[in-house]
Amino acid sequence: MWAIQAWRLPAGEPAAIAQWSRFRDLSIEKLKETYHRLNIDFDVYWGESQVKPESMQRSIDICEEKGLTCEDRGALLVDLVKYKMDKAIIRKAGELPGSLWIPMLT
Repeated sequence: MWAIQAWRLPAGEPAAIAQWSRFRDLSIEKLKETYHRLNIDFDVYWGESQVKPESMQRSIDICEEKGLTCEDRGALLVDLVKYKMDKAIIRKAGELPGSLWIPMLT
């Protein structure tokens, strides 16, 4: 099967993690090629997919402790309007902590 079943990643299924890791490595190699053509190089290629769930949860806990979170239709948000950004979704409704989504103000 060539499609990554992303819901299996948080469960720690070795086959899903191995497949994700392979696609990630291939993607990074292509990004490096593209960036090299633009004369751009990075020391490290790292993303939110490498952050452990317990670290994400700790970040959410800190935001909640500091009173920075609010809920909207079941999603957990951090209000960044006072920093000239919008509200950032830190947990979608009905989901475990995942990526941080920050919409752009228009």
